[in-house]
Amino acid sequence: MLIDAHTHVFPPAMQQNRGGLVSRDPGFRCIYQNEKAKMVQVDEIVTMLDRENIDRAVIFGFPWQDLELCKRGNDYVLES
Repeated sequence: MLIDAHTHVFPPAMQQNRGGLVSRDPGFRCIYQNEKAKMVQVDEIVTMLDRENIDRAVIFGFPWQDLELCKRGNDYVLES
């Protein structure tokens, strides 16, 4: 069994607001200020798993410093 053991996922609204989030969180900025760093939604992970023949993925929200951003990210993971 092949498992992708650490994958961050983002709700669509966060994915569409990369620039705003880069300015709000230094940890996020460090990883995602480069446009080549992919911000993915759950459906994109499922597509990748199928394409690469990976059996499972462990998904996480991002460890935001802002509590409201954490809540939104965690809610998205729970709903997925």
